[in-house]
Amino acid sequence: MAVENVTGQNDMLDLIVWRHYGFQQRAVEAGPDANPPLSARPPMLPEGVTITLPEIARPRGTPPKIRLWDVP
Repeated sequence: MAVENVTGQNDMLDLIVWRHYGFQQRAVEAGPDANPPLSARPPMLPEGVTITLPEIARPRGTPPKIRLWDVP
């Protein structure tokens, strides 16, 4: 299931991808594919841009993302 993310001040696609997926391999390429207008923008995105983050499979050998609030 795709998730929508609204950019904050000085956000960049690779940082948004890292925060959401916990990995960048294949994820950074999926961002512009799901949001064609992003390819015409500079790397630093303006605040308030809605980005669709598609569901992608975790690459083999990539450990799952662990958040402090997920740990028992």
